[in-house]
Amino acid sequence: VRDVTGKESHFTLEKHGFKYRTCPTALRVCDWEDQDKVKAVYYTETAEIIKQVTGASHVHVFSHLTRVSHGTDSNPPAGAIQGRQQVYKVHVDQVPSQVEKNIRFRLPAEEADRILNKHFQIINVWRPIETIYRDPLAIADLSSVSSDDLVNMNFALPNGRHASNVAVKANSTHRWFYKYAQAPNEVVIFKQYDNGDGVACYGQVPHSSFIDEAGQRDTPRRSIEIRAFVSYN
Repeated sequence: VRDVTGKESHFTLEKHGFKYRTCPTALRVCDWEDQDKVKAVYYTETAEIIKQVTGASHVHVFSHLTRVSHGTDSNPPAGAIQGRQQVYKVHVDQVPSQVEKNIRFRLPAEEADRILNKHFQIINVWRPIETIYRDPLAIADLSSVSSDDLVNMNFALPNGRHASNVAVKANSTHRWFYKYAQAPNEVVIFKQYDNGDGVACYGQVPHSSFIDEAGQRDTPRRSIEIRAFVSYN
């Protein structure tokens, strides 16, 4: 896994499927547990970031996840900050055959039809809440991934609902990148789906947390990930 520090500008959404960008936020460390503030302030900020980076005409943020890393311990110690843990599994969030269903589930029929009849993408924006040394996020260069590497997976959730995502076969041709000591004013923007003509693997960019031994004794990683429907006129 290679560190992009000093070379962030070399990577683009069009060629690699991801892009790093310096984007301060108005939220403070103490604000991230306030879900109303996240939705009122951060959703708007992130939609604007995506528009600036992509030139999209419309961005609809549909969900977010905050995560707190506790390494390989599935039971965080007493007093630890609670939250979803990091994922040590290479995956893609969106299964192409489920994308239309996802859009129609989350949007009014007229808005869903408008998006589905245009060039659209599903894009994630990942931001550290505090500078990250432990369990950083690795992103695969989409140009190094083959559609044969991607395997659709269906699974049952603890609440009885069913869900799906995409697992990724190991392949020595994959090129992986991360940013060492990624700070709260630095985001990584990456595709999870793209219906554009000629887009490799439908824009499905594999990603995963990984163990950096040098940082495993550091404080737990805190991060937030936004997911958005992005469309173009």
